[in-house]
Amino acid sequence: MSILLLLLGLLSIVMAAHGFTTLLDRVADRFGLQESVVGSLVAAVATALPETIIPLLAVGVQQAPAVGLGAAVGATLMLSTLTMGLLGVAGVLMRGPQARLSGSVAAKQDIRLFLAATLYGALLLALPWHTALVRQLEVLPFGIAYGWRVVVLLKMSGTAALEPPDKVANHSGSITWLLLGLLFFLLLMLGGSALFVDQVQVIARIQHLSPLILALLVSPIATELPEKLNSVLWLRRGKDQTALGNITGAMAYQSCILTGINVAGGAWQAGPELLKALCITIVAGFLLLWQRSWSVLTLSAMSLLYGLFWMWCL
Repeated sequence: MSILLLLLGLLSIVMAAHGFTTLLDRVADRFGLQESVVGSLVAAVATALPETIIPLLAVGVQQAPAVGLGAAVGATLMLSTLTMGLLGVAGVLMRGPQARLSGSVAAKQDIRLFLAATLYGALLLALPWHTALVRQLEVLPFGIAYGWRVVVLLKMSGTAALEPPDKVANHSGSITWLLLGLLFFLLLMLGGSALFVDQVQVIARIQHLSPLILALLVSPIATELPEKLNSVLWLRRGKDQTALGNITGAMAYQSCILTGINVAGGAWQAGPELLKALCITIVAGFLLLWQRSWSVLTLSAMSLLYGLFWMWCL
């Protein structure tokens, strides 16, 4: 029964995330946001909502720090390795092994922020003491860094980011319904996430498994992979910047916000699985930053790092 409830929670999360992303993409189109901003900010943050809600509920409400930690670290690990690899494989199949994706300055900036935030998070694990006050101070750099990232992205969109007021007004009725739809899918996501967190703890207890390992595996596969496959669809339509930005933007967002949630809630504590995941994630970040062009063959190889992590753990 617990497995069925877990699957129901995951299904609710995936359906809600898909609906939320679709509607938010329409809202972004109405306001004329540029492609790189839609990828790195709108699409990335929207598809990262399930991964945000799960740690928030796990750490702040349901007192399940291992689940929140696994969801956060597993998400950034999968994005930088397996998800990038799948995008590369799709590029190879669609355009051939010699193809290169049309990246953007925004994507490289995302990776720099992702790497800096991940390294800072690893540094925090080495600190000997974490009082409540210290944790709040430790979280500040995450919030400031991502807030500045949002400002930079909005500036990159230029003055064309907004449609003329009269054009927006003409769509006011449609915008209202879109916003109501966003609220509905957000509530569905909340319900599914709460059910997921609860059932992960139940299954881990029954099967004598580590909730952290279970969350590391199950949470990102369910909440990350389905939504990030949207990048493959964008790649097929020739929207390389949106496809890449959907992944790199989520990497930047989650390395700042999700890590910050766990630090603030006191769940950010060193353990063998966490340290291994962070090591692989940092290696992936350096490899992505190191390459000068977005070679689909190089991106395909990133998925090997995800397999290496699980071989290391098992």
